Amino acid sequence: MVLVDASYRRRGIATELLRRCIEQLQRDGRVPVLDATPAGRTVYSHLGFRDSWTITRWQAQLPTRRVDQHLPSAVQVQPIAPEHWPAIAALDRRAFGTDRIALLQRLHARSRTFACAASDGGALRGFALGRDGNRATYIGPVVADADSAAHALLNAVLGTLDGSVFLDAVDAHESLRAVLQANGFRVQRPYTRMVLGDPGEIAQPASMWTIAGPELG
Repeated sequence: MVLVDASYRRRGIATELLRRCIEQLQRDGRVPVLDATPAGRTVYSHLGFRDSWTITRWQAQLPTRRVDQHLPSAVQVQPIAPEHWPAIAALDRRAFGTDRIALLQRLHARSRTFACAASDGGALRGFALGRDGNRATYIGPVVADADSAAHALLNAVLGTLDGSVFLDAVDAHESLRAVLQANGFRVQRPYTRMVLGDPGEIAQPASMWTIAGPELG
């Protein structure tokens, strides 16, 4: 995250902070990636970052009148069990582009009341995690290899929560928008995932339905 006190903005501080980060990442042979707000996108574009894919933050006050939008399928949803983790790690690595099992397990510890996995014919098809917070419960990441699994996971999670809920949905999945709107979600703000250099496998949203948050990826 890049934060500058309001009284010190427009003095080049954010740009200099970013330059330092970029230099360190490139020395380490890493590709800089970030999720930009509309205001930040202008700053990052001047530094050479290019748009990858777009994300929208949604929020809702649950419970609302729930409308199941998942496709008819044999998908089964259940709480995440120890035996699910190898398949979760493999699915997430394909979706995200790198190993983040330690992060996923920390998120699981903060979302045990609703964290779940989707399977079909004994094969893992997706998972949903999240975290508690002072203002809201956050849903994400939701990773799935099919619409039916993603919809089943989200409907299962929504059925367990009340109060304020946030999530950051990948816009490439148009069917997700209908699920969220039907369940009382409204748009809070957009983001753009931006990359400096060759994104390789890290900019492929096909299996990423909601992210873990702009501060977590």
